[in-house]
Formats: sequence, C-alpha cells, structure tokens
Amino acid sequence: MLDLLFVYGSLRRDIAHPMHEVLQQASEFVAEALIVGRLYAINEYPGLVLSQDVADTVYGEVYRLLDVQGVLAALDAYEECSADFPTPHEYQRLPLTVMLAGTINTLAWVYVYQYPIQENQRIPSGNYLQFIRSRVAV
Repeated sequence: MLDLLFVYGSLRRDIAHPMHEVLQQASEFVAEALIVGRLYAINEYPGLVLSQDVADTVYGEVYRLLDVQGVLAALDAYEECSADFPTPHEYQRLPLTVMLAGTINTLAWVYVYQYPIQENQRIPSGNYLQFIRSRVAV
C-alpha cells in the first residue's frame, strides 16, 4: 500500500494550518520535494494542475503515513473528494511521481485540482509558502 503523501499547500508544516496537526500526528516527515505541475491560487488555498512541461515545478513536502487509511480518509474529507461529497470533486487524489531532495523519484499520493483555472491565478514560483509570505510582507 502506498504510504507516501506529497503536500504543497495548507498541509505544509510552515503554514501552521490545523489540518497539518492531523497529518503530523500520524506521519513522519521524509523530505522536501517537488513535482511537475503548475500551482494556482484558488480563493484562499492552492491548487496543483498537472503539466507536461518539466520546467513547471511545484514545491512541497513528502510524509510517510503511519496510519495510511485513517490519514487519507481524514484528508479526503478535508479536500472534499471522498464519496461523501457530490461529484465532480474539486480535487482528486492520485499516485504520482515526485522528486525527493532533487535526485530521487518516488511515488506518492498527491491532491490534484480538477476545476477550470484562470492563468492570472498562477503562482509562478510554484511555492505556496513563498507566495503566502510575499502577500504578508506587502
């Protein structure tokens, strides 16, 4: 069973979102990581959209889930992509290749944004933490 999870938004440890506490209590941090994709600001949270261009990168963190089913069930509810929510879902959890520490490719669960996006909402750096910090500094 796949026990790795890539997070790029509110679940990152430096964002200090309450759902990160849920993740932290039932997982262990593995490494900083990145994935090929584009990051968009959707209201007050980010959405990752897959890309074919390897120059498009999204930065995040990988965690090893100690309670895979329990954590994924809680996060599916948080991301509103469980069977309890009407379709189409805003996010879909997919097993995708991520790069750990810039050199090692591995498979991890990733929440991918499914709704239409507008290019003017793109976070060009691919780093939600950096984006949040720049908004606070203004």
